[in-house]
Amino acid sequence: MMEKPSNRDNRREFIKKILTAGAGVLLSGGLAEAEEGSPEDILRDKNERESATNELFNNIELAPNIGENFSEKVDYWYNKHMEGGNHRALKDGWQRMSLDLVKLIKIFKKEEVPLDIIFLAQVESYWKKDAISHIGAYGYWQFMPETAKEYGLMNKLDMSNVEKSTRAACKYLKYLYRCAEMDAKSLGKEISKSDLWTWAFWAYNHGQGNVFSVGGKTGHFFDSDGDPNNYFKFCRSEEATNYAPKIFGVARALKEILFKNNEAVKLEK
Repeated sequence: MMEKPSNRDNRREFIKKILTAGAGVLLSGGLAEAEEGSPEDILRDKNERESATNELFNNIELAPNIGENFSEKVDYWYNKHMEGGNHRALKDGWQRMSLDLVKLIKIFKKEEVPLDIIFLAQVESYWKKDAISHIGAYGYWQFMPETAKEYGLMNKLDMSNVEKSTRAACKYLKYLYRCAEMDAKSLGKEISKSDLWTWAFWAYNHGQGNVFSVGGKTGHFFDSDGDPNNYFKFCRSEEATNYAPKIFGVARALKEILFKNNEAVKLEK
């Protein structure tokens, strides 16, 4: 005699149908997380995350002045994340990030920063809360301890807190953007918002003092006359010069992974 399916079996099947239905992107972090609520809550959460994903990729606003050298580096990082270990790391990172996406977009809007900075976080940590670099940067946004404390993150617990660390990262990036604006003003140049944010990204990675004017000493922004394409001539760190192109390459790769052929893409483990 065939055993009747239990209520739990029926519920699991219902959840699976919710998570795989429709033309949206599968944003589930896995069935275990999905089971933590009523079917109605699970469906609402999925819809909210799909809506947030569409909002993110429909509102990418940064398009820096990209020359040949810059473009080649963007292409390199795009291709690097379309296969192999980087491809898997990016998909896994998105699965983790998708669970926080609605919250993140709300913070970005409140802090009045481009939604594009979400791709900086993918480059920094693939959205691992306990990620640590070889020089001691920690958490989702890879804060160094001194900078973290300046922005209210007093310990690793703070640096691995989604809301606290994201608000801190927004404030720090806005500060670096203002530094770019001040250097542009000193040069007497009109520089696009996209280019200024690109310089802010480089400073986030390579340090304010290397990129902008500090204490009477000018940085690579001045050396490059504010043109992002000239940064490669003056900065001798390959890791640093690759940083902004990697962010734009990752954004391009992730969009293709999620929306290829305008169909749902399952990001399964």
